[in-house]
Amino acid sequence: MNKIQAQLNAFAKKGGKPSRRRYVKRVRQLINFCKIHFGVRNEGQIGRAQLLAWYAEQPRGKPLAPTTLRDRGYAADLLWELLDRGNKAPRL
Repeated sequence: MNKIQAQLNAFAKKGGKPSRRRYVKRVRQLINFCKIHFGVRNEGQIGRAQLLAWYAEQPRGKPLAPTTLRDRGYAADLLWELLDRGNKAPRL
């Protein structure tokens, strides 16, 4: 298990469980999306372009709900924090 996965597991174990589990699930979806569509080998390679493509993804051909976009934004912020990037994650 790599460093980011260990940090995600530790994050999920603290505080309000349902929301934290949802954030961790979304971060893992983002990582898998980047691995499949961009060939990213580790989380450190995820950048602005990958993140914006993930925001714009419409899995069923329908626009994403505002709550889904909000949750994706929170997940992106969490990943940026775990990667020790100074700024907030870019938003759509």
